[in-house]
This record gives sequence, C-alpha cells and structure tokens, in this order.
Amino acid sequence: MVQVVRLTYLSSAIAMGPLDLCALCSLSDRPIRTNWRAPPQAERNSDQQDSQEGLVEVLGLVVRPLGQVTFPLTRSERSRGSNPRPALRDTQGLRCRLGPAARTSSGRASESRVGGAVGEWAMPPDPLPDFGSDQLPGESFHRACATVREMGPVVEVPFHGGSALFLTRSEDVVGAFRDNERFPAGAHYEIVIEPVQGRTFESMDGDEHNLYRQLAQPAFRSRAIERFDAGGLAAVANEVVDAFIGRGRADLMAEFCAVFPFRVLRRKLGLPPASDESLRRWSFDLLGFMRDPEAAWTARDEFDEHLGPVIGERRRQPTDDVLSAMLHHEVDGRRLDDEEVVAHIRMFFAAGAATTYHALGNLLYVLLTREPVLVAAFDDPQRRPAIIEELLRWEPPLGALPRIATRDAEWQGTGIPAGSLLLFGIAAANRDPTVHDHPDEFDPDRDPVGLISFGSGPHFCPGSHLARRELLTGLDVLLERLPGLRLDDPIGIEPVSTTLRAPEAVHAAWNPA
Repeated sequence: MVQVVRLTYLSSAIAMGPLDLCALCSLSDRPIRTNWRAPPQAERNSDQQDSQEGLVEVLGLVVRPLGQVTFPLTRSERSRGSNPRPALRDTQGLRCRLGPAARTSSGRASESRVGGAVGEWAMPPDPLPDFGSDQLPGESFHRACATVREMGPVVEVPFHGGSALFLTRSEDVVGAFRDNERFPAGAHYEIVIEPVQGRTFESMDGDEHNLYRQLAQPAFRSRAIERFDAGGLAAVANEVVDAFIGRGRADLMAEFCAVFPFRVLRRKLGLPPASDESLRRWSFDLLGFMRDPEAAWTARDEFDEHLGPVIGERRRQPTDDVLSAMLHHEVDGRRLDDEEVVAHIRMFFAAGAATTYHALGNLLYVLLTREPVLVAAFDDPQRRPAIIEELLRWEPPLGALPRIATRDAEWQGTGIPAGSLLLFGIAAANRDPTVHDHPDEFDPDRDPVGLISFGSGPHFCPGSHLARRELLTGLDVLLERLPGLRLDDPIGIEPVSTTLRAPEAVHAAWNPA
C-alpha cells in the first residue's frame, strides 16, 4: 500500500502548495518518464522508512521501480480494480534534485551536491528567499533576482523547501530557451499538466512540436481571428466595464482582469456560452493539477461536457469560426482529431487567458502607482503601445519558467546533472544591466530590445501578438470609460510570486458619470 507522501512542486508556472502524491498517482492518465531519486536515508523520519521503502519519486508521482516507470491507474481502471500497466518508454535515467535539502543555520544547503564534470554551481553566501513559496511582492522579487544575477550564470537557490538552479542573465536565459536538446520545454509540461490537459504542442519537442503547432495555427492566425480582433475585442471590453462602471469603484483585478481575457477567448474560438466564473475556474484548476489533481480532473470533465456537443456539430457542419478552422485545418495530410482539438483549447485557456489575466493586473499596477505613466497614457493614446512593451519588460506576467535538464550538461563552465530542475529567469533577464540601461526604471521611451517575456526558441509563445492586442484594447477601454481612474486602496496592488506574477487586488476608483 503506497503511503501518503507530501511534496511541493511548481505546476506549469504557478507556485503551488503541498501535494498529495497518492491522489495524483491515482488520477493521472499518462505515463511519466522522468525518474526522481529517492531521498537519502538520513533525510527520512524513522516512521517513514518502512512505508516508503521500494518507492521512487517521479516529479510529484510515486511509483514502484520496476525497471520502467509504471502508468498510474486511469479512472476507468480504478473502477475495474486493474493494476498499473508498464510504461512503453523508459525513463532515460533522469534524476531530480527538488526535495527537502538539509540546511545550516546560515540558510545554505548542506547536502552533498554533484557539480558535474566541469564545476559546481554557485551557492549564495547569505540566505536567499524561497523562489517557490515566498510571496516576494513588488520590487523585492527583482532585488532578489539581481542578487542572484551578480553571483554567476548558474546559482542554486531555495525552491519550495528544496533547491533549483537559477539562470538570470539575459544571454544565458535566451541561450537556454533555444537549447531544446539539453533543456526541452516538453519534458516539464509533460509532467506538470499534460496528464490532465491532454497532449498538445506545449508538451512536445522537435518535429512533433512543429507539426502540432502548425495544426493549431488557426487559433493564432486566421481570417476568423482577424475579423474578431477588428471589433470584437473592444466590444467585449466595453461589455465587461458596463457591469461595474456605475459604482465608481471596483477591484479591477476581480471584475475586469479575471473576466475580459477568458470571455474574449471563448468568443474568439466560437465556443458555447459559459459563466465567466466557470471559465476562470476551469483554467486555474487545470493549472493547479500538481497541487489539487482532483479539482483539475473535475475541471477537465466539466470543460469536456461543455465542449462536447459543439465539437461534433462543427465537425459535421463547419462555420467561419476558429473552432471550425481548427477541426478542419490540414498539414501534410494530417488533421487534429477531436480530443486533440479539445486538449489545445484547454491549453489556450490555461496558458493563454490565464497569462493575459496576470499581465492586465501588472499593467494596472504600473498605471495606478506611477502617476506620470497614467497621465501620459490618458493624454496621448499613441504612447500606449510603448507603455505596454515596457510593462512586458519591467514586470512580465511570467517571472520565471521551470525546465528540466534531460541530460548531463555544461553551461558557462558549470556542470548540470541530468534531471536537475532549472528556473529560466525571464524577469531577471529583462532587467539585465548589460542589455538595458537603468533597468529598474520604468521608461516607455527606451528602445524595446532584448525582450524575452514570451520566451525564445522553438517554444516562443505563438499568441504573443494576440496578447499585445488584448492588453492595448483593455487599456484603451479602461481609460476611455473610467475618467479620473486612480488607486483607491493600495492593499494587494503589488505583484506577487515568482512564476505567474500579478497583484492580488487592484482597488480602483473613478469619476462616475
């Protein structure tokens, strides 16, 4: 009987809390191919030794080491009482170092470390914040990133009670993003969200990634997208504002940012009506798979029940919407099947709309805490695109993205063992002083160079142009509809977390008509 083991991990760019591995192991549908070495005997409590003997931790899943990683039970198999099946592919011998690390009173990890054949990564001389679990509001996050950046190209930092290797310099982050051999994006996403989201180009690499990215192209560039963006974006933004404008004050994080991008995506794709709360909940529950797998599976089931009828209808009788285009788009004689289309739609909400939600919150944080920027945005609409570009550099919605080293590697003279967890510091790279003058200043007039807020390399975000349009449209409508817009209460206004960063609340007021 597998005992409950507690662990923490970062799920697809969201800082998560304790994870019930038994629940996750019983709920996942796909094989997991990355091995995690078991904790050293000295790190186990005496009452844990017997119950954990013979188990292997697999990035949040517990399986028995049978030479190959086993499939956790699917839902149908659990109902039939079946045993786990052997995986069809091996684990490539990967290890992961994310786990409870023994620490000295100074905060340094005291466990023995493998530095590879080249050299050991840097360790901080003083305690650093935990980049997985600490809130790190506002500039405290960026100061911590600057401290790490000054230490070297690869620095071991606290992460959810364990550790990760943090890359913070622009040259290193861009180079690592583009190195899909040593640090493939798919290996991470295959573990933290694919079991519930489904197989998409997000968790693929190489030729498979390129093919599926082309098959999903209608969601990013198509006549239907262009028609909607020409007038539909502003119409949705105005519709959202109509719901609260008469009150003269609102938490814009909850009433605008948490509604606008999800409603836009639903209509853009041509999906049936659903409540704003449901769309938002489904998206974030899918992202929270590693933290609460049962909630993630419930979200998937409800999402599928909502989409099922329209998928069959558009397959039989296509219209001119994006969903129909995805169902019938063909590349080299290949089309997405129904489940693949649904999996990509889940991804668009979890990875796309959720990220825009955070970016909108950060935009409001900048405007409402820097009066000259707000005045410039009100007075000169032509400056608004530059304000958005500087926002994406200065406070991007994705502060850092996790990756997994799939093979022993060397980076800037530092050995990185296979299976190491890395953090690609997007926000830190965007403030690298070797690329940006006075990087901590918010300056919309600077040249927009070196921006990596949408990633780089094969997994560069294909929806970056759509995100920019939504941010600009949201800004235009809010400034036009809310005269005298100002901060009403500063509580919660500073962005928090390391991966998906945004304010917890944006309490604003304006002059009602």
